Amino acid sequence: MSSERKVSKLPQSLQAPFKSILRFYDQKQYKKALKACELILKQFPTHGETLCQKGMVIGEMSEDKWEEAFRLVREGIRNDVRSHTSWQIAGIMYRKQGNYQDAARCYSQAHALNKGDERIMRELSTLLAQVRSYDRLLDIRREILPTKVTNQANWLSLAVSAHLAGDPEEAIKVLDSWLTTKGTLENKVELSEILLYKVQLLLEQQGTEQKALDFLLEKQSDILDKICFKLTVASIHTKLGENDKAVELYRELIKINPENWDYYPLLFKALGFLPSSVDSLRSLVEIDESQIASITTELAALTKLYPRAKPLTLIPLSYLNGDALRAQLRKVVYAPLTKGTPSLFASLKYLYKDEGRLQLVGDLMHDLEKSVLETNKFAAEETLEEPPTSIIWIYYFLAQHYNYLHRASKALSYLEKCLKHTPTCLDFHVMKARVYKDNGNVLLASQSMEYARTMDLADRYLNNKAVRYFLRANNIEKARTLLDIFTAATPSVARNERNNTNVMQVTWYQAEEANAYLRLGKYNMALKRFLDVEEHFQTFVNDEFDFHSYAIRKVNLRAYHRHILFDNSIRSHNHWVKAGVGLVKVYLHLLKESLDTSDPELEGLDETEKKKVLSKRKREAARLKREQEAIQAKLVLDIKKSTKIGYVDKDEFGFAVLENKDFAAEATKFVNYLISLSPSVPEHQLLAFEVFLVQGKYLLALRALNQLKNILPPNSPQLHSAVMKFAQTTQENPPTNSTVLEIVTSGLSKFVPSAVSLKEFNANYLAENSDCLAARVSFINSASPTNSVDLKEVIGSLPASTPLEVSIEAHKILVAADTGAEFFKECAKEYPVSSYFNPPTMEEED
Repeated sequence: MSSERKVSKLPQSLQAPFKSILRFYDQKQYKKALKACELILKQFPTHGETLCQKGMVIGEMSEDKWEEAFRLVREGIRNDVRSHTSWQIAGIMYRKQGNYQDAARCYSQAHALNKGDERIMRELSTLLAQVRSYDRLLDIRREILPTKVTNQANWLSLAVSAHLAGDPEEAIKVLDSWLTTKGTLENKVELSEILLYKVQLLLEQQGTEQKALDFLLEKQSDILDKICFKLTVASIHTKLGENDKAVELYRELIKINPENWDYYPLLFKALGFLPSSVDSLRSLVEIDESQIASITTELAALTKLYPRAKPLTLIPLSYLNGDALRAQLRKVVYAPLTKGTPSLFASLKYLYKDEGRLQLVGDLMHDLEKSVLETNKFAAEETLEEPPTSIIWIYYFLAQHYNYLHRASKALSYLEKCLKHTPTCLDFHVMKARVYKDNGNVLLASQSMEYARTMDLADRYLNNKAVRYFLRANNIEKARTLLDIFTAATPSVARNERNNTNVMQVTWYQAEEANAYLRLGKYNMALKRFLDVEEHFQTFVNDEFDFHSYAIRKVNLRAYHRHILFDNSIRSHNHWVKAGVGLVKVYLHLLKESLDTSDPELEGLDETEKKKVLSKRKREAARLKREQEAIQAKLVLDIKKSTKIGYVDKDEFGFAVLENKDFAAEATKFVNYLISLSPSVPEHQLLAFEVFLVQGKYLLALRALNQLKNILPPNSPQLHSAVMKFAQTTQENPPTNSTVLEIVTSGLSKFVPSAVSLKEFNANYLAENSDCLAARVSFINSASPTNSVDLKEVIGSLPASTPLEVSIEAHKILVAADTGAEFFKECAKEYPVSSYFNPPTMEEED
């Protein structure tokens, strides 16, 4: 009986085994640690700290036993809730699983039970930084400082904590106290970083510019980063209205590096030639004639000093127009066309945002084409003749120009001229593939890119481009084969033993492969690949954990602050956004599928026939699962037999990702990520609208609808379709709560006047936007019932400049009513490259 009662302190005879548990654990001798645990628990089976340590050891021994490990830890805490060691072990367990919120709570409890433990406080501070609990972090850092006041990291951590908590004034006081206490720092690099960090803190406060400037000038000799020093001092001078001093410093910076684009707008703003809102001269800028004249004069002076600086010739393109722009463009394009610079179009692409400039660039390139063909010169007044290749690069630019305008036939005709002259130039083949891709023919695009790849088999870039294009053509096996060329040690190595894309965190590939599976309707594999991308980004977040203490120790204070801000929005990265959108689409499909109880295949069958169909489905699913499990087992067995253990995918065919999933909760989680990080992206708000509407969360759906109203133009087909869908859904299934019903009715009245019926609202929208094919499609999709609409009459003819995707959707509507032949012929002429309206022949498919 005595052994069953709860004890918190072990007898002296068991102290040695108890202390050995942690020693064996640190040495990764888990079997010995487990044996020591069992020795103690044999006599005291309810000893809390030993139960917790046993759970920790079991968790390390096998990932499959984490559930049992946590059960032991929870039991240990219940048996000795006042033990800080038990709570600390629980925190360690949660931390290892990446559950930093619960880990921080456990460490907070351990700290409350053992206030003076420096290790607990230090680990707790790291966890609080990880979960962004800055106020609590600041409190803990204040407690840590007195434990070792001579430790520089403690002072700097406290300063950074105060900064993150929104109190730069306290952070400055802490830095000043440390510098006063320490006297002179021997490490000049660290001193320089601390001084610059203090300046950053000063500038984050209101009205401290002069104080920051005085401090910088006083400590100038101690600051090693002279570029940062000059930029900061110049910026402060500008804020204080001392533009002459700022101009002098910006000129010095340009002298150091005249190729740096960032210096020029700063100089021109200090001179008063640009408005303060302009941050870059690599985009279009609207300024008046006097400002243009002033900048032109300044650029001329700079050009004499730095004649080879590229920004000086490109900057005028951002604000010139008309004949002046045409003359400047000639100066810009001559040399790249003569040398054969493939990136010329990319450097001028921002001009295409303006219709007039777009037309001007096209006209100029045609003039150059004509002049070179007739006189072999760019202009009659030119003295030097052009080499034979100049005309080819003019053709190449014009191909890109017409591809931008979605005039595929014209773009391809220019590329054919290029290839006829130089059939071995890789850039021409790559551009040809892009033209096919941009104009709706992914099959020919992948074939053209594959041809380019075979011309240089050692080029990893071309190989990756070919992989991407095959994935867009849904040819996943071919893409994997090409990717293996650069990821396999030898061609004979089994695929699961290679440098797997999951191990290498190749997010672009996994996102593209997931989208290919999504287009093929293989939702389990699409979900698996999208989740792989999400797992990588979560790994990036987890990897930050060790950086909190490392950055302070290395005195990278400014970089650490920038990193925190970056990591807060890491899911705004393009690769994650692709995966996030894909995840929402997959979960939304699965959610709708789970809510839809209808089964077209069973309609019209009697009970006996229904049972046969269902039985056949069940047998087929079981057979498929057995086959895939056998393949998976063989892969694992092959790995175990191999002398080189490689990566083993335990869910090769994506069965596990669909098990025990709350599709609604998962879709909501990821769509909330999207709308919080990018609230102004229409696609994200449309997805949010769909997710919330399917779940019957009308208020959240209405919120997304209001966001769309602020983003999209009033006549947007997407907005109209969403409004109609929301109105029809709330009419068919009105909210049961009277308050919600009142809010929904009031919110909907902002879109649909209460005196107008939905049918009239839809008809009025069509009448006002009849010249837009997307609006016609939206009208048809919103009509209820659809068979009440004359589809052929509503769709009508194809308007000019209609996006290919809209035309395809319109044709599919007509096909459903067997009236799409004439529209198909019209589209086939408008989109000559599209594989939908111009299906490939048997030879092209082969």
